[in-house]
Amino acid sequence: MTREVQVTLGLPHERVDSLFRSLSWGASGLQSLFPLLEGDIELAPIGVDWCRVSLAVIYTPPLGEFGARVDRALLHRVAASTVRSFVSRVATNLQSDGYEPKP
Repeated sequence: MTREVQVTLGLPHERVDSLFRSLSWGASGLQSLFPLLEGDIELAPIGVDWCRVSLAVIYTPPLGEFGARVDRALLHRVAASTVRSFVSRVATNLQSDGYEPKP
């Protein structure tokens, strides 16, 4: 099952040596039937040529208590897979500028 989502990014801000942006992720239509994710995406340096991309979110299942029960049984796995895919695509896009780290 696929669903178009709307991702809203806040302004970037720094904490120590990391760059953060707030993130809100929800379905484009019929929002009450789909989960909502809110949190921060972080880019943090790891050495000179590498960075870590991470996403810390709060996940709110749809449909109140019924949705929470269905989420515990199945949907949280779908959400986790979607988040992993999103972070992987962000990392791939950051690498796609042709930059190759030094050996």
